[in-house]
Amino acid sequence: MNRTSQWLDSNIETPLLNKVAGSRRGLIVRIVLIILLVVVFLIGYTVGMVVHRKTPPPCPAGLSAPQQAWLSLSQKVMTQGSQTYLATPPGGWFWPATSNSIYNPFPANNEGVIMMPASFQNAIVRAMANGTLVDGSGSGRFSRPRLHFVFHNGPSGTTTQLILDALEAANNIKATFFVLGSHVEQFSTEVLAMYEAGHHIGSRGYNHIDMTSASYATILSDVMQAEGALTQLIPFNTSSPKLFNPPYGFLSPNSLQVASDREYTTVVGGLDSFDTDHMTDPDQIVQWVVAKVPPTGGLLLFHDLEVAANVIEPLVARLKDQYDFVNSIFDV
Repeated sequence: MNRTSQWLDSNIETPLLNKVAGSRRGLIVRIVLIILLVVVFLIGYTVGMVVHRKTPPPCPAGLSAPQQAWLSLSQKVMTQGSQTYLATPPGGWFWPATSNSIYNPFPANNEGVIMMPASFQNAIVRAMANGTLVDGSGSGRFSRPRLHFVFHNGPSGTTTQLILDALEAANNIKATFFVLGSHVEQFSTEVLAMYEAGHHIGSRGYNHIDMTSASYATILSDVMQAEGALTQLIPFNTSSPKLFNPPYGFLSPNSLQVASDREYTTVVGGLDSFDTDHMTDPDQIVQWVVAKVPPTGGLLLFHDLEVAANVIEPLVARLKDQYDFVNSIFDV
């Protein structure tokens, strides 16, 4: 090898090859470091999600005893990592629920086992904290517990007036009527009678659909159709607050969101009188309600039926010495 070749090899080729090799090693090191960083990030993210899912949301101040009991129970379930639940409403009859809905989240007498995904529980806690979700259990903050009548699924052409007359006869008690938009269009005279008598009127949607599996768009359409029917008769959109009760008492993420977006206060829970198909004898219903009414009071749930009209006066007579009957959901 001549001197020129030796010089080229030692001064140009060898340094260049070493530099290339060093660059390759550096690239490999960088790739390995990037892979390690991605792995560490994924591990941290996964651990964080698990911790977040199992960490109960904080309890807002001022909750009633039944609310605190419900939150305590559901938080215990959450810390065990459960993502499904079953609920047993007051009365002992059993209703299985899906993993994204909830039946009667504040059951009277604290009956029921309730479990749910953390995201839905967080939504419920936020709604309670800002006052857009009201439960039917009594707050227990009054020296005498309070009760309020609620009537679902009216109006009708035969029984609504009977209920109005019975409420007036029972010391002119005011109630809340959660009406169906389809019935509102059919029985406008009865809606006006409720309003003119000073009762509160809330919405139960238009067609009484099961909102646990319905999409946001479907629920929004149903709620707005009912809203349109009511606003043609009474100043419903200007009432404060607008009240909404989901059909069957089922609360779902979509129904809660629709109600919030349309500026409703959602009302759930209370003591079911079972006046629809479980009990049709007025005396039997009176005995049931008297036996099951919570010591803290709350909402008494009835339907727009003749048997409900026949129960009002005897029930008030039985309970008036222990409870005050108030004129608003927000006073119990």
